[in-house]
Amino acid sequence: MKYLEKMTAGTPSWSICATVLEPTALVVSFASYYLSIGAKEVFIFLDAPQPQTQALLEGMPGVRVQLCDADYWKNVRGTKRSTNLVKRQIQNVYQAYRTSEADWLLHADVDEYIISDLPVERILKATPETVDFIRVPNLERVHVKGKARKTIFDGAFRKPVPAKVSTLGGGLVNPDHPLAAIAPRGVSGHVSGKSFVRTGRNIVPGVHAARSPGKVKEKLVEWGAQNIQLLHFDGITKVHWCAKYLMIMAHRTGFDKKILGADRVAQLNYLRRQEDPRLALSDMHDDLKTSPREHLARLSDLGLCKEIDMTKRISEALSQYGLLDAVDLSPEAFDREIASRYTKVASDIEMLLERDGVSVPKTRRLRTPVKKTARVKAVA
Repeated sequence: MKYLEKMTAGTPSWSICATVLEPTALVVSFASYYLSIGAKEVFIFLDAPQPQTQALLEGMPGVRVQLCDADYWKNVRGTKRSTNLVKRQIQNVYQAYRTSEADWLLHADVDEYIISDLPVERILKATPETVDFIRVPNLERVHVKGKARKTIFDGAFRKPVPAKVSTLGGGLVNPDHPLAAIAPRGVSGHVSGKSFVRTGRNIVPGVHAARSPGKVKEKLVEWGAQNIQLLHFDGITKVHWCAKYLMIMAHRTGFDKKILGADRVAQLNYLRRQEDPRLALSDMHDDLKTSPREHLARLSDLGLCKEIDMTKRISEALSQYGLLDAVDLSPEAFDREIASRYTKVASDIEMLLERDGVSVPKTRRLRTPVKKTARVKAVA
């Protein structure tokens, strides 16, 4: 067969953007990693002031930092700050899309990292010019039950169980397990992937995909990525994962499926029905986020689980920018910062730590990065 579609002329560039309110180690790791694999720009929208994080990021070439304060929302975005995180993300994605100098823009959260069989630029170049966005499928991090974790990036990655066999009785997900109905595809987070969106077109980028603007009914051309995958950590540590659920339950009486996703809402409603939601949450984490080694071996044989050393990849990226000694990648240091941030549920977090017999040491003193470059301007 003769393929008629022309490839993109030249070598396409790509950028990435994220709205963040996370510990410094995670944000700096995210920026370093994406720069190291070829991103032309890394847009970081700080959802609240993080002076230490901002100082480290602004010393990195290609990172464009924007503090999303009242001035930004009023004078740059021309609106009030929404109380809805997803709406703030969409506003920020569009701001990056409007100002990016790259040919493609990827939106991801700071706990999401892409891997590819080829340099991303080669894949983008081979993509037909008619394609508006490329959806990248996601895997979710899972831990071997009982195995000690040395860094926040340890673990294997499993694919969602294929939809056609994920229904109860499909032969892979145990239909008798109490969590089968609220995590039918074997993962706790989304299964929607994230997308590279071609810039310079009449397109509205979103959190997971893109759409036509306003009342335009023209359907965009989507391409399913074959050799790029998104690794979703979905909770950097158990404390991190549980804290987010605790905060949602503490602040909401009802849950919106359009914002949180149907499976996440089912998980939250399940927790609300339990006698002690905190203990149920801890057990739910251990059931959904850890698995016996023999189970993961079976998934691996089915092509549904991968061993990927992301600690090595991310450490090398941090070293490339002189930042490896500026952050602490240990789970203990990460949990300490999470506990200090989520003060409204601090007693619940402490209870969960004590139940698991976890002692969180003081974070080691952070050292000045060994290499700095000129500060870059914030997003216009």
